[in-house]
Amino acid sequence: EVDKIEKKGKMKVKEYIEYFAPNNVGILLSKMNKSIRTAKTIYSKKINLMYNSKEIFDDLAILNTKIIYNYIEEIQTAIVFGYTALEAFSNLSIPEKYVYTAKPNSKGIVEAFDKMAIERWTQLKTKLSEILPEIYKTGDIKKEKLWNNFMKLEETRNSIIHQKTIEKTEFYNTYFSYEIFDILEVPETIIKYFYENNKAENKEVLTLWP
Repeated sequence: EVDKIEKKGKMKVKEYIEYFAPNNVGILLSKMNKSIRTAKTIYSKKINLMYNSKEIFDDLAILNTKIIYNYIEEIQTAIVFGYTALEAFSNLSIPEKYVYTAKPNSKGIVEAFDKMAIERWTQLKTKLSEILPEIYKTGDIKKEKLWNNFMKLEETRNSIIHQKTIEKTEFYNTYFSYEIFDILEVPETIIKYFYENNKAENKEVLTLWP
């Protein structure tokens, strides 16, 4: 599919750029992966050097701070874009006529959600664990090892988006364990899981893969 960007102005002859329209999930994953690669480079070539050569860096707190800030920025970029990619992927996967019937609430009321209501009111973990397995006819994703990393990804994302006390920076500590890179890879891992385990006969759900 080709899109056009028209140049704004009062020209008599319209000028425009043509380009192949991107897959939005793919764009989000691309940005995530660029930040992961940069963060890995900073971690291996600079932060590890700080740990191993304290005599060099003890008096260079300003340099340390600059490196650390750049690293945190890349990690947070990867977290937010990766989580957003999963949100976009989940919403795109839902067929237009699909209806999700939730479990009865505390009052015994059963609620049904159409595609628009799912996108707006349903948590991502519910989409991934209850709705998408039904759409793609897969097994229980919560039994997979990747689910634990998804929950950690969600926790790190929420600590960025829902900061209650801006002075508190303890949540940064998670970024300095090499485990963070396993967590950052989970968006692609989850999408691959649904792709590889898909048994859906409805081809409508297979048209927007990144």
